[in-house]
Amino acid sequence: MNNLGRITLTSNIESDYRKLLSIIKDVVVLSTAEGIIHWDMEVYMPPKAVEQRSQQLALLSRFHHKLGTNPEIGKLLNSIQADAGYQTLDEVEKRNLYLINKSYQEQTALPEELVADLAMQEVITVNAWKKARAQKNFNIYKVDLQKLLNLSKQAAQILMKIKQTKTPYEALLDNFEPKMPAEMITKTFNQLLGGLKPLIAKIEDCQTKPPTQFLKATVPVENQRKITQLITQTLGYDTSSSTAGGRVDETEHPFTTGYYDDVRITTHYYPDNFTSSIFSVLHESGHALYEQNLKSQWQYQPVGSTCSFGIHESQSRFYENIIGRSREFWIGFLPKIKQATQSLGNLQLDPFIQAANRVERSKIRIEAD
Repeated sequence: MNNLGRITLTSNIESDYRKLLSIIKDVVVLSTAEGIIHWDMEVYMPPKAVEQRSQQLALLSRFHHKLGTNPEIGKLLNSIQADAGYQTLDEVEKRNLYLINKSYQEQTALPEELVADLAMQEVITVNAWKKARAQKNFNIYKVDLQKLLNLSKQAAQILMKIKQTKTPYEALLDNFEPKMPAEMITKTFNQLLGGLKPLIAKIEDCQTKPPTQFLKATVPVENQRKITQLITQTLGYDTSSSTAGGRVDETEHPFTTGYYDDVRITTHYYPDNFTSSIFSVLHESGHALYEQNLKSQWQYQPVGSTCSFGIHESQSRFYENIIGRSREFWIGFLPKIKQATQSLGNLQLDPFIQAANRVERSKIRIEAD
């Protein structure tokens, strides 16, 4: 049953709640359109379109800000919270109201001009990063990165007061991990570090290391695309049927974007490193399946969004590492990819599992184990 169907309160609170969710639905729909434009920027946009795209996203961010700061939202929130029937709302309804109020307070505190400037500068900075990465020259990226940092600091200073955080950093951190103090993250990471450092040292001192040279076997990109299709089919991330809600494209840096019925992932293919795309597709499929398996009756409601980036990453890494690096998965899946490409015809199960689970230091985050 749709959550709205269970309200048996006064007609006023029911009407106000429906009006409020109707406004929020428009905000969510607009944000999904912004997401598709961001996706296109990474996948298909021609290089010359950067300036135009920055203008488009700046304008959309203004519209988004106007919708999200509509004074009617504040009036409806006040009306609902003052109603005698407020305490009889269920936990989902109250959570929706909490999340709407949180967003409303934060967005109304941010100047529209700053929101638009941030959106525009993000596009410009990402484009500069791509050029800097290609040329391995940080100076190409430095000036625009500094501009984006300065704008982010302005927003953080404002949000710090609204969110009542100790530092501007925690105000921005709240966007990723709600109500998570930096102190707790530092404590958690230090605990992990205490266990990982001696473990890594022990592994590095081990004289027996799995051979990995066969992982450099040349696998044509077209064959790797076939492997990708096999992975998504196996995991249940539909990218090919007439009712598919997903797709896989190619970008410099893999990512996932989308909402419910339209969740897209990307990967990057290296002819001499076929496992890179395999594990990135496993990883991004985990993100996509989390998005697609949110409760359908909560679509367009605040409770229907993902919990946090930490929860999101736990799902992607579960698919990538707990499933994707397990012997059980590869017992059934290895024969499929051996059929997809002749160059992997001699790949053996146990040597592959051992190589896929190797431990070595790397400065490349997406390749790090």
